[in-house]
Amino acid sequence: MEITRYSISEETAKSAKNAYSFSDYVSGSATSSYNGYVERFKNEVERLIKANPKNATSEAVALCQYYANKYSRKLADFINRDNAITARVPSVMIAGASNFPVRKKEKQNAALSKLYEENGELFSPETCYYMKKIRTILTNNVIYSDDDCVIEKLQDKLTDLKEKHSERVKQNAYFRKNKTMVGYEGLSEEQAKRIDQKIAEDFAWNNQPHPTWKLQNENAEIKRIEKRIADITKIKAEAATPAADKYENVDGVEVVENAEAMRIQLIFDGKPDEATRSLLKAHGFRWSPSFSAWQRQLNGNGKFAVQTVLKKLKELRGNV
Repeated sequence: MEITRYSISEETAKSAKNAYSFSDYVSGSATSSYNGYVERFKNEVERLIKANPKNATSEAVALCQYYANKYSRKLADFINRDNAITARVPSVMIAGASNFPVRKKEKQNAALSKLYEENGELFSPETCYYMKKIRTILTNNVIYSDDDCVIEKLQDKLTDLKEKHSERVKQNAYFRKNKTMVGYEGLSEEQAKRIDQKIAEDFAWNNQPHPTWKLQNENAEIKRIEKRIADITKIKAEAATPAADKYENVDGVEVVENAEAMRIQLIFDGKPDEATRSLLKAHGFRWSPSFSAWQRQLNGNGKFAVQTVLKKLKELRGNV
């Protein structure tokens, strides 16, 4: 797979380096670093394609190519923006304490913090948003709401994520206290020193083993999964109440809240006329031959759509 490469401003990268370091900028190093991240992304995509040949259809690979190019463009934009912001105000080490523009530096730090919070994961090509999209396409590991074990699978995923997040928080706390990862339980001295070196190289924005933006993203994902579990649990419990007790009665139409399939269904005595079919399609319902029903996902929007359709059916039939 060939990924489109985008331009990195070497001049801006040089200005950024001069703003925080006394060492000379190595020409081409920003572009080289960018290409390294893109190459890692490419290698991971190719590995996934090779490991999942059945899912790697021409359509799937084309979609992976699309996301790969999106990653490459987004990363280039991020690096150029990062360098542009960094070059605005030199560090106190370079500028000196006398008449140092503290307020400008605060604004610069705030801008960088926001930039990294929104885009920092791009520096982790194997686990960033675009790679997750590609991994989902090629491994088909989406947890669907109509899966019989959806709650159990989500709980397992949540437990795993919480354990990893907790470990990262502990590692950050250890580093803040000791200023090194050497001695941390579970890490060899060689592994710990590699982490120390990585932090030292990127100390200005990443003075801990795991960046703040990454922990924030994990917290958001934990909350998202918890909410999804709660929503599905609630929907399945509510489905135990007969639908006839919750929806308007319309002759010839039965409402079914199918908790197993996670679909809300409208079953008609016969084939609906063209006006009714158009109404159903306009509100997101699709015909399911396996259930002999018009259905959509069982959630708040689906329930509201049923109420709207039933009301309009009454109006169409003159039963207001």
